[in-house]
Amino acid sequence: MTDLYAKLLIIKDQLNSSEADDAFFLCRDLVRQRVHEFTELIDQLKQRGHISINNTDLVAELLYYLKRPDLLKHIGTDKIAMEEKMRIKGASKISPYRALLYELGQLVPDSTFRTLKNVFNDELTTATLDRVNSLLDAFVELEKRGVLNNELKYLKEKSTHFEKDFWEKLVEYEKKHAGTEVLAPEDLPETSEDAAGESTEAQTSEDAAGESMGVQPSRKFYKMDSKERGVCLIINNFNFETARQNFPGCEDLKNRDGTDRDVASLQDVFSKLDFLVTVRSDLGAKEILELVKSYSRKNYEKNDCFICCVLSHGNQGVVFGTDGRSTHIKELTYPFQSCLCPSLHGKPKIFFIQACQGERPQQCVPLSSDACNVSDGGNVTQDTTLIPDEPDFLLGMATTPRSTAFRDPDEGSWYIQCLCRELTEGCQSGEDILSILTKVNRHVSQKCAQNNETQMPQPWTTLSRTLIFSSNHPDLC
Repeated sequence: MTDLYAKLLIIKDQLNSSEADDAFFLCRDLVRQRVHEFTELIDQLKQRGHISINNTDLVAELLYYLKRPDLLKHIGTDKIAMEEKMRIKGASKISPYRALLYELGQLVPDSTFRTLKNVFNDELTTATLDRVNSLLDAFVELEKRGVLNNELKYLKEKSTHFEKDFWEKLVEYEKKHAGTEVLAPEDLPETSEDAAGESTEAQTSEDAAGESMGVQPSRKFYKMDSKERGVCLIINNFNFETARQNFPGCEDLKNRDGTDRDVASLQDVFSKLDFLVTVRSDLGAKEILELVKSYSRKNYEKNDCFICCVLSHGNQGVVFGTDGRSTHIKELTYPFQSCLCPSLHGKPKIFFIQACQGERPQQCVPLSSDACNVSDGGNVTQDTTLIPDEPDFLLGMATTPRSTAFRDPDEGSWYIQCLCRELTEGCQSGEDILSILTKVNRHVSQKCAQNNETQMPQPWTTLSRTLIFSSNHPDLC
């Protein structure tokens, strides 16, 4: 073993996997193939003549950028010497632009980046965005597609989505390196076999989905083809005896006959759509909120979608627990924001609410109503902000604000039963979810109770792509 190699092994043993990945990023202009170990990177650099027994300048630069001055002693230099050398124009083997990209990547923590992935929606496919976990990963994919071409225009356009220091770093670079000629990465024309395969496969899959539906491919559809499609949580409140006995003013909260029919229909359709369906019954308001928050803390990396169905009594902006207390609908949706549930970032979060949103008394026999006339201690909200102000949410309400939602004690609720029928039929013909909900609106609004009252469902959506459920189940395809 040469003295140089022994020193490099010492350095390698003290670098973590993240630092090794960063070293490869810094050397992307100098090597072709993707590596996973620091020693593999060193071997490639040696083969290309960038490192030798008498020339370890590049290793010193890598340690300088990685902020590991403690390791410089192994190759006969130190932090002060490196700082002086890096001030000399043209002395660096790592291009200024490559160093800029790396420094920009260090400004954005991985946890923050995962909440901002959507800023690259126009350039990267959904499959690619699902795969990248850091800004440096995104830069690599953008380079492969020729989006990053050693200019600052694109980075400046995206800088508005990041903190002020991102912009300041670009201005500093522009002043210092104006007119600097930078080589393109050697691996752009010839990517490594594994990276190229992943990229091509992901692009082909999404493009094929778009072409099969007669639209231009890429970035138009949510990914919806995982083996573990998603999770569907059904909260079913039937028995309100506790509320009637213990909560003054809740005497009119009757048991919700017919809700089991809704549960059975939802279980049937979402199971056939490859969702893992879980039903929880007769929960108090606090239990509902705690349950939903516990689901927001789960890992959905292997899933494409999350669905939550709440079947209960309600009033404007709230649903009721079986204890007669209310939970704001926005408290159910907000825990799934990207910053709180990063594994669902860029994926649809869907909520279906079967509950009245007004105080109209029950009008029909044998139809029942999911409304109530209790004041709930002043907790009824007039706030109509029921979903987060960010992409990828869909809230399907059985009725509009201040209005009643009807439920047949024998057949189930108008809204849920119609929703399940239209989902089944729509999935057979490849319809998207918003088209399906439009049909639900039309069919439910055409129904009339005995006193000529009707019901108008209302979707709330920030979906940014077309959502189409697909399934291999023979009853749905």
